Amino acid sequence: MSFEFHTHLDISVDTRYNELFTDTEELYTHYEVWTGHIQEDGEVVDGNFLGRLSIEDLADVRVGYDQINHNAMYVRGWEDETGTGDWHHNDWKDGDYFDFPGPPEIEFHTDVDISLETSFADLFTDEDDTSTWYQIWTGEMDEEGVVQGSLVDTEEGGGWVRAEDLNNLLFTADQDGHNTVYVQSYSPEQGKGDWQHNDWQESRYFDSPEFPEAVLHSFPSQVMQANPDIEFNTDLNVTAGVTTFDELFTDPDESVVWYQLWTGKIDAEGEFIKGSFVDTPAGRGWIEASDLETLKVTAAHVDHNSLGVKAWSEEHGIRDMQFNDPDKPFTIDLLNAELELQGLRWKCQGIDFCTVPVEVAAGEKLNVTGTLAALNDGLADAEDVDFSLVILDADGEVEHEFTISEDDDFIPAGRSVDFNYAWYIEEPGDYTAEVTSSADNARSVQISEHFTVEHQEPGLRFQELEWTSNGKKFNTNHGLEVGEELTVSGKLAALEGYRENAEDVELNLVITGGARSDVSVEGYTVGDMKPGDSHEFELSWTSEYDYDPGQHPYYTLKIVADADNVDTVDNFRTFDVKAPEAASDDHIHTLGVSDDNARNEMEMS
Repeated sequence: MSFEFHTHLDISVDTRYNELFTDTEELYTHYEVWTGHIQEDGEVVDGNFLGRLSIEDLADVRVGYDQINHNAMYVRGWEDETGTGDWHHNDWKDGDYFDFPGPPEIEFHTDVDISLETSFADLFTDEDDTSTWYQIWTGEMDEEGVVQGSLVDTEEGGGWVRAEDLNNLLFTADQDGHNTVYVQSYSPEQGKGDWQHNDWQESRYFDSPEFPEAVLHSFPSQVMQANPDIEFNTDLNVTAGVTTFDELFTDPDESVVWYQLWTGKIDAEGEFIKGSFVDTPAGRGWIEASDLETLKVTAAHVDHNSLGVKAWSEEHGIRDMQFNDPDKPFTIDLLNAELELQGLRWKCQGIDFCTVPVEVAAGEKLNVTGTLAALNDGLADAEDVDFSLVILDADGEVEHEFTISEDDDFIPAGRSVDFNYAWYIEEPGDYTAEVTSSADNARSVQISEHFTVEHQEPGLRFQELEWTSNGKKFNTNHGLEVGEELTVSGKLAALEGYRENAEDVELNLVITGGARSDVSVEGYTVGDMKPGDSHEFELSWTSEYDYDPGQHPYYTLKIVADADNVDTVDNFRTFDVKAPEAASDDHIHTLGVSDDNARNEMEMS
């Protein structure tokens, strides 16, 4: 039996596993694959067991972030008639290592021409496409370190911004003079990453953004001659979230480059009540004239009736701020709330559905998860929200109905609530799930999905399994001495919700190793099991040594449950048995666990 390991390959995230090794004799249909990082002395720093993969799976399964900085691969084959083969691996003892990718890096684009319209998304590229958040700091650096700097002002606070919102995070006057950007990423797969930055130690700086003096400083009183009057459009029906500031006034001076905007409330006698500069990217109400059409009136201005406009141009300098006539006030209406159903996902037994229509089996749990969001951030809260999930049968009759809790009947604008509903479908047939939401001040939204429930077959599962030796949890890294007993105990359960019995159930403890392959060493007949039944068991095997001298004594002990009308279920442990004459320190310990989510470690020396 021969395996070739392609350690010369340039491996990246998404490299297929069938590219990393070749089974030259093509004897097997499945392969168990383990990767890890092994030091020169044989110590395993990290490891990941991929489980048993078919030849077809090897072409689909790809290298991911679980394999970061790994340098070794162990593979053994399996075939129905010949059973499980020996472990094979790249020759790491002689320095023949794989070069799996390291942690994803962030590339900084210091050649970007930065201005007030520059997005932070233009400044760097993240290799990790799973990142969902970034924390950003900017500052001025010289050869000795930080001169000044701070976390970027973001809506979420603390310099944190969602990955999907990065394009909308723009440079402001707060970054005046800054030449360095630090970024920390977060992803569900990788967690929080290390801070990364442009290489300022090697003088690779960002060009400091240049801001007009109008944005950064207060102007001296410099009023242009023949000061044109701004025309205020107070007859306009102004709606928060819809109307833009360029619609509120007309300026005859076409040379204006920057405007400063103020809104407030003034009484009939012209007395000031309250007011503030408009929130703009440049700060203190300053905005480029060309961007007025993108700046919207918000809910913060709803009870304001006065608009102040100050203009600046290179030709005339700054003009005095002008206001609409108090006798002709603005009136601003609030936009209605808007609801949206987001990220709707259907799951069965915890697994996402990839196709429509959905097909599930009777007795299985079906979940729908998602988010109900109130849009128009900061504008209109959704009040007296109704939410329902209704399951209809083929005749349109209601089978199940869920409603939102009373605590969630109010959703602030720009916020959302998550939902997760589950139910068991008892009868086969065609069904429709309807998710509907509305509010007193928002239109109704609805998403529906059709799915088919098919007849359910019976099924078995192991529960509460424990592998023990000498009364303690079995440590596969230590293996067994000849004559030591390995015990597996737990429950065998017939899953609830299934409609048929599991017939003629048999439970066996099977050994593979030495001269034996899948030989039952202990077992018995359980009999028929009804849905919901469970059977407690405890089976043991006393370790033996039947290998020839020079062979490595691998054994696999497997607990197996079979029934006439049910798929076989099993769980196993792979270990070695020390030769009876002496326990040598120069051996390899291997761990193999059949649980789907098991993470396996190896120690080699």
